[in-house]
Amino acid sequence: MADQGADANVMSSSIAEKLEKASPNFSVKPLERVHSFKNALTSVRPLNCDRVAHADVLLRVRHGTKLVLKNMKKWMVTGEDLDCVYIGRHCLATLG
Repeated sequence: MADQGADANVMSSSIAEKLEKASPNFSVKPLERVHSFKNALTSVRPLNCDRVAHADVLLRVRHGTKLVLKNMKKWMVTGEDLDCVYIGRHCLATLG
């Protein structure tokens, strides 16, 4: 995964639906208003997100090392069709 320059942690609704089916602890809630985020990969138009979820994230790298990020706040959920999740700059900065 490359640094995508995302303003927030973002996943598509199709990925969120798969996670909801796989884990009873994962839930998606509606936001009071739509949030828009920019991303280096989608610089032409922002991603509009209308839902939010909280989740633990397990990152694995080529060499087998893994890192668990517990209860990452605000996984924004978009109706856009994304082929991956975007990890925001603020999370990547804490990893170094």
